[in-house]
Amino acid sequence: AYNSQLTDSLFVNANAGMVWLTGSDYQNIALADMALFANAMLNWHYFDKVPLKLQLHAHSSYYRDSELVILGDTYLLSFGGTILFDCSSLDISMNEDIKVDASPDVSLAISWRKPLDFTHSAATGC
Repeated sequence: AYNSQLTDSLFVNANAGMVWLTGSDYQNIALADMALFANAMLNWHYFDKVPLKLQLHAHSSYYRDSELVILGDTYLLSFGGTILFDCSSLDISMNEDIKVDASPDVSLAISWRKPLDFTHSAATGC
């Protein structure tokens, strides 16, 4: 993993890895022995409460013998941002497939996050 602050408002994050897949077949399609993945993200904090993000995501196929494009390697480009609230955040992004027919053409992703705080603090009000 790589994380770096390029300027006061621009951040970059990258990571890559490998997943070992074992002992499972789905619809008689054997799993690959391993799958590779990688992500790169540019995070721009131009607005205080709404940082913008551009992310490239790729992973190799999880299935060894399939000729279906949808089960093959995938490359996605995501653009969106995070709305920061006092005690939570809301991520909204649009995803576009770079490798056509390997994933949904366009998708909308929405994620609300609220950290679990078992030591409730009156100072933060969360």
